[in-house]
Amino acid sequence: MMFKYNTFALAAAFALSFFSADAIAQKATQATAERAVNTVPVLQNEVLWDQATDPVTNGALGIYDLDETEVWAVEAADDFVVPEGQIWTISAVEAIGFYADLIGEPFFANVNFYMDEFDRPADFPTFEFFEAEVTSSADGIILVELPEEVELEAGIWWVSVAPHMDYFADGRWFWLGNTSVNGAEFHWRNPGGGYGDNTAWTRQSISFPDFPVQDLAFRVYGTAAEDEGPELGAFSLLSPPNGVEVDLTFEGATDITIQWEASENATDYAWVAHLEGNDLTDPLLEVPTGAETELVLTDGAIYDILLGLGVEQGQTVTIDWSVVASAGDNTRFAEETWSVTFTLVPATNIGRDEVVSGFELAQNYPNPFNPTTNISFTLPEASDVSLEVFNMQGQRVATLANGSFSAGNHVVTFDAANLSSGIYLYRMTAGAFTQTNKMMLVK
Repeated sequence: MMFKYNTFALAAAFALSFFSADAIAQKATQATAERAVNTVPVLQNEVLWDQATDPVTNGALGIYDLDETEVWAVEAADDFVVPEGQIWTISAVEAIGFYADLIGEPFFANVNFYMDEFDRPADFPTFEFFEAEVTSSADGIILVELPEEVELEAGIWWVSVAPHMDYFADGRWFWLGNTSVNGAEFHWRNPGGGYGDNTAWTRQSISFPDFPVQDLAFRVYGTAAEDEGPELGAFSLLSPPNGVEVDLTFEGATDITIQWEASENATDYAWVAHLEGNDLTDPLLEVPTGAETELVLTDGAIYDILLGLGVEQGQTVTIDWSVVASAGDNTRFAEETWSVTFTLVPATNIGRDEVVSGFELAQNYPNPFNPTTNISFTLPEASDVSLEVFNMQGQRVATLANGSFSAGNHVVTFDAANLSSGIYLYRMTAGAFTQTNKMMLVK
């Protein structure tokens, strides 16, 4: 709904209200002095934005409501900033001004909040209050406690205030300028075109080049809170099925794929697990997967994990597992907690030190690791070898080998002290031979 106000620049105000510059300065000086000894009702909420500490005495916009002849309807708005990481709940707005000919204080006022679009107010308000009841209007200080609180996210916002005055009955209120220099210049528009070409939002310096300042005098009241981010949507686990039983082998290379649904608004996920019956909010294992809704582990990797937790070969153990979605500081668990039972098949005499012919890149050991692990490879002949580590986004995070190696077995150590927990890939290239394996860092 377009508000029906009439806002004039100094030049327009002088021409239409028959006020001289000296008269306005005298009224503004008087209003500023009276403001020092008059107080508005005490609000329970704090001042979130104070742009009224130094009102000018030689610049004011006449603002009043016109019920008819919409060609003259005009509007002014000025900007303020909600800091990054905060949400403001606005409860009241105070505009600093003075009355020219007081025929009665206003009972209602229009208050609009606009989002910023390229350093100007948006064309349409995000929140609007038409004929909101004025809480206090003594000495031209218009305080409006909003009928409903407004919640504003971080960013630039614009506010407009217009008390209902009857210009044609000599009821006039002037919104004072302020000497601050905050953000963009205040903007003005006259959609009906009654005052010229400024039918869209126009900067103060264009609409009123002689106006002495770029800001209007106002305060915003409310409460500030940390922005906890968007609410995360419910999601479910997909695989492996709840209660599944899996036999693990010492050198197993079979993939075990863990999958879950996406959670609305989530940016990251982590697989969490603990021995059966324990609290998953304090997991024994936590493996971040970034934005991926899938985690692939080899049965050999899980075998190593369980050995590291003290499970012996030949034993059977049940773990509970789930997934945690997150976005900033917001977290949400999957709707289910599932279990899986693993049996550690005893290792045969073919172990990690077995000599093989041809090129070979072995699984790192230990795996998972924190923060170091060993990676061995075998060369049947002297070769130039490249061994690199990548994160799951494909970014190279380490180069472990890049040079000539003799034929035989070689071992390099990877130190991940400066990396975060998660799945990493290591890739070996030697001549025409290329192989990539996965490893898991758990801190």
